[in-house]
Amino acid sequence: MRVIILRHGISEETHPQGDYYRRLTSEGRVKIEKVAKFLKKRIRPDMVLTSPLVRAVQTAEVFCKALDYRNSIAQSHSLEPGCSPDAIIEKISILDDGEVFLVGHDPHLSFLVERMVSSGNLNFSMKKASVVRIDFGYDVRAGEGELKWVVTPGLIGV
Repeated sequence: MRVIILRHGISEETHPQGDYYRRLTSEGRVKIEKVAKFLKKRIRPDMVLTSPLVRAVQTAEVFCKALDYRNSIAQSHSLEPGCSPDAIIEKISILDDGEVFLVGHDPHLSFLVERMVSSGNLNFSMKKASVVRIDFGYDVRAGEGELKWVVTPGLIGV
């Protein structure tokens, strides 16, 4: 299985209704779209899971549109800030082999990457609009993923 992890793009600092409702800024949308276009020939998700927070859902929508992904985008509470990385690992471990795309927040996603590829000796931090690919053999298990690549907006000149 291939796991593609995307941190949401730049979002509003605050929202009158609270953190859950913070939206992407126009700059955030542009960066997400440019990163997606850069990766368009490198990734083909079979399934997309996103945090239900507005900025993550918007990030998934912008990214998927740029990829011409036509399937539905599912929301998962396991990708909300503060959830255990093991919850999302467990959730995707039962999926068929293929490419699953996860959209969420930091530090949750950084902890998820650390948990997927190490036994606790990795210090990883995801920047906004960054994408990581982790490959697994037959089973998805904590510590058994192989970090294949990391793409940041700065790396591609965005």
